[in-house]
Amino acid sequence: MTAELEDPRKTELRSRCEVAVEAAGFTVLQQRPLTPWPPDAGLKGALLGDVVGEDGRQHRDHYFVRVDGERALPEWLVSATEASFAMSGVRIIVVAENPGESLSAACAATGTGLARITELNHLELICEYGEPQQDAQATRFRKRARDVRRKMEAKAQLNTRKLEESYQETDAVTKQMAGHRRSAYLEPIENAIVVWRTWNEEMADRISEALASEDAAALDRIEADVLRGPEQ
Repeated sequence: MTAELEDPRKTELRSRCEVAVEAAGFTVLQQRPLTPWPPDAGLKGALLGDVVGEDGRQHRDHYFVRVDGERALPEWLVSATEASFAMSGVRIIVVAENPGESLSAACAATGTGLARITELNHLELICEYGEPQQDAQATRFRKRARDVRRKMEAKAQLNTRKLEESYQETDAVTKQMAGHRRSAYLEPIENAIVVWRTWNEEMADRISEALASEDAAALDRIEADVLRGPEQ
């Protein structure tokens, strides 16, 4: 994300994290390296933290700053952590000012490192990075949660894409109309797009929270809501 588009709060937290990492004795890599995922990880792109710190042995810690420490761990970070266990010399650590229970529980359950950044820009480790011991039931629950998330994302993407195509067509057809008449056609489509995007974000948070607490009943309710879609 470019500096112009990034949330200013995240930019500030990223800078503070760099100070904290250096204070801990690591070298902050200004040219952050892209670390390829293992071939069987099934992930696109590469591992790239908001801040990357390197020790004298070229072990690299990838720090991901979270402005809202109350929100649960997003699924993409869970997937990144799982993939990282098959990678040599890397760790993933989430950094927040005030990590909440949902974030702490999710990091502990998934093996994602978690650190609190203090007012003096020091890092206090809350959860160690490392592959967690999970029984068969926990593994099945995580797979089910991933399946529900995939269904939710596919549904949101499909409907959003249809609405965007409809908007483009309506925009072309109504170009010669007066402003208020044109808005009457375009605004409902714009509002519907916002509904789907908001629903997608809210459902993703709910899935992350259910995953952190391993709440099967909550996941049942989420799955039913995914089938219904958002209220419009």
